[in-house]
Amino acid sequence: PWTAWPIHTVDPQQPWTTPNGMALIGDAAHAMTPFAAQGAAMAIEDAATLADAVYASPTDPLAALAVWEQSRRPRVAQVARRGAVNRLAWHAAGPVAIARNVFLKMRTSEKLAADLDWLYGWRAPEADES
Repeated sequence: PWTAWPIHTVDPQQPWTTPNGMALIGDAAHAMTPFAAQGAAMAIEDAATLADAVYASPTDPLAALAVWEQSRRPRVAQVARRGAVNRLAWHAAGPVAIARNVFLKMRTSEKLAADLDWLYGWRAPEADES
């Protein structure tokens, strides 16, 4: 028999950093549904951008954490929203599934890939090495 398991997320309003200098990354900070396949990627992005933020502000790591969290939240939220859209699309039935299929048939693979470049083609901002 098929086994169902729960999919949990994290409250997006909760802080990722603490006043004493601890930071959560990846699922510990912002667990999201798996429908964009980006959980591990978000953790890697978090680690890279967190390292850059701390490097850029070595004398004030608490400020660096705050800037890092504020800068990451919009992208993480956008990825989570994409996962919600994908869940709806992939699990659609009836007229919604028909509309999805028609939409996908009308798009070229190049256009579909370009539409998702923001997600799968993300590059870390260049670190300020001054």
